[in-house]
Amino acid sequence: MDRADGVPRLHIVGDQAVAAGSYNYRVRAADAAGNLSGYSSIVNALTASGLSYGLEWPGDGAVRRMLYWHNPFPIYDATYIFKVYPRKKTTGTSRYYTTFFWGNDGRFDWDSGGSPNTYYGAHPYPIPPPTGPGQWEISVNSNDYVTGTEVQWDRWYTQAFRTWRESPSITHHEFYWDWPDTSKVITQTVVDPQWANKNPPIPAIVMGQAPDYNGASWGGYPGWEEFNGIIRGIQIYSGLLSMADIQSEITAPKSTQAGQNLMWYLNLNPRPNDVTDKKVTGILHNPSWSGTTALEWADQAAPPDTTPPSTPTNLTATAVSSSQISLSWTASTDNVAVTTYIAERCQGTGCMTFTQIATISGTSYTDAGLAPTTSYSYRVRAADAAGNLSGYSNVTNATTNALPPPDTTPPASPANLVATATSPSQINLNWTASTDNVGVTQVQFFVDGAPVATDAAAPYVLSWDSSTVFNGSHSLTAVARDLAATDRDAASTHSVRAGSPGFATSPARAAASSLAAPSDHAAASGHAARRGHSDAGSRASGACVADGGGARARAARAARARAAGEATGARAAPGGASRRDRDADRDATGDRRSRAACRSRARRGPGGRDSAASGNRGAA
Repeated sequence: MDRADGVPRLHIVGDQAVAAGSYNYRVRAADAAGNLSGYSSIVNALTASGLSYGLEWPGDGAVRRMLYWHNPFPIYDATYIFKVYPRKKTTGTSRYYTTFFWGNDGRFDWDSGGSPNTYYGAHPYPIPPPTGPGQWEISVNSNDYVTGTEVQWDRWYTQAFRTWRESPSITHHEFYWDWPDTSKVITQTVVDPQWANKNPPIPAIVMGQAPDYNGASWGGYPGWEEFNGIIRGIQIYSGLLSMADIQSEITAPKSTQAGQNLMWYLNLNPRPNDVTDKKVTGILHNPSWSGTTALEWADQAAPPDTTPPSTPTNLTATAVSSSQISLSWTASTDNVAVTTYIAERCQGTGCMTFTQIATISGTSYTDAGLAPTTSYSYRVRAADAAGNLSGYSNVTNATTNALPPPDTTPPASPANLVATATSPSQINLNWTASTDNVGVTQVQFFVDGAPVATDAAAPYVLSWDSSTVFNGSHSLTAVARDLAATDRDAASTHSVRAGSPGFATSPARAAASSLAAPSDHAAASGHAARRGHSDAGSRASGACVADGGGARARAARAARARAAGEATGARAAPGGASRRDRDADRDATGDRRSRAACRSRARRGPGGRDSAASGNRGAA
């Protein structure tokens, strides 16, 4: 609260027990009546442990900067854990690296007889030396054992190095160079009773550079065999950890019993001026710098993004059909990036009950599935990856179109139907595509009025196996259809004769009128076929058609007509019979004569002679 004299005072509140990380804060005021002020500006704070630090070596060896521990624990057993970020050396006559060694802080050939003896270490190693590309290696027993492949530079590695003595003459060494992938390991066992049975003159663990000997690295190489990159997350244990313990200790140091008992040094975020041991309990083992310090590397997590995108502008809506409205707008901007736009809709002009209809990555959208002649209102807003939402755009409105009138115009009749015999049992048909005011969707094919096939794509080519019908003349008909299932009453018809080589065909055309229409095409619709063209084709080819069914139908119609005339007292024509009666009788008589002529021609055969007499003469 403020002071009694009305002078505002500074309020300080401590936020306790927070996890490591970045936090945003804002405040607002309240009075005794519960009235609330607006919010203050937002501020960000990062807990101290939310920062990541490391020791960085430039790799050129221009300055002496080696981290070391003198007189550490015995050579065996031990476990080392590091996080390293290696960079490739591309210049210099000597491109050796040092992550860490357990050896002598002085000459590396200190052992009797001038033998090299660095005991063990791990880091990139140039292959071929001294300037080749680096490979991860384990250095032990005065030899370098490598992976065989170049290091993947410029990335973080978590690494674990285990070493232990099995017996006075057997020691083991394992370098897991890309944990937790335990298949990425270099192992080396030394079987030698003379190996590692004495300390060097100045026992030391060293990091970042090799030890000094007369102003050069202990092997006499220029550049101090300096690491090129960052080292952090340093955990050193004076004993052997199991594989499971290593994983647990990487996740949380001193989380295992072995880790608590064997932890020798810990500093997950070392800084050039603070490399002290952070394990808190037990004897602290603080290292020292030889020469100057390494450089400082820091990685601070970016504060959360709390800035919303700008509001989308110029939203427009345009009806494009009876069921679709197209939206477009001007893009929003954001301090990081706009990721999506959220479109909302309500029905009517001036409506307020908006609901979300889509999440869109661009600046346009087509709303489909709408009702015809209906008004809809729209608004959009932008969002970024952090979930910040912009304000709403302007509200815009559009009305869908009315439904188009039904399509009652049939397609034009298929033209130029051609039947081509390709074998004694195969006839191929071709015809010109029909046109339609909307679009032809299919052409259906009939043999003697019966549907046999449908083709939904130009050029409408079909084949008919004539071995499935009796020998003689047959009519082949093509009927075009559009989306509305309207078709022509008269279609393109062709007559063929089955049963003899060549199928001597004669073209025929059913009575039909053509339609002048656009030639656009649409998808197949599959509506039912129309029939009724076989007679025209058959008669045009000269085939005998005994239309008994037609005669019976006409006779029945005549009978019904007579009955209707008698019931209504219709006036009879001269001669005592109505005109309708005379027409029906004439049709029936004509049909009887037609059937008789068909039977007579069938007896005479193709040559016009009586087939029975011809057969008798042949027998004689």
